[in-house]
Amino acid sequence: MPKEPSHHIFASALQFYALAKPALDDDIKLQENVMAVVCNLALCIELLLKCSDSGVKAFPALAGELIGDAEIYSNVRGHNLEKIFSNLDADIANRLEVLFKSATGKDIKPLLAQCKDYFVHARYSYEPQSGHCYYVSEIQELAEGLITSIRNWYSA
Repeated sequence: MPKEPSHHIFASALQFYALAKPALDDDIKLQENVMAVVCNLALCIELLLKCSDSGVKAFPALAGELIGDAEIYSNVRGHNLEKIFSNLDADIANRLEVLFKSATGKDIKPLLAQCKDYFVHARYSYEPQSGHCYYVSEIQELAEGLITSIRNWYSA
């Protein structure tokens, strides 16, 4: 049975994108909030990748009781975007590559390599590792391209 992206994880990713979007559309807001924008976009991308290789663990209900809880999980772990992508099921990674190329005209792997550690570096902006160059246009393109790709996956 072919896997479908988790709508629950996808919706969560869209929330992080929605928080970054107003600053992306306003240069002054972007300057004032660049670390938060980078962090939110990186986490959005992480969740977009993780939603594509996810599962549900259902806990059975006992006879005469309410239906048990379910746990939604991703099969991949970590924050490094390049590693998350490389750890996806091969069929899922290939599908994302094709969908991303179709949506953006670009290859996904160079963008993942460039933005791979943005979340880890940007989340604590006062620490020394956060003080390097962030390419906002590239991480925005990666996020928006993945959002479009996964929406196209849902509609296929």
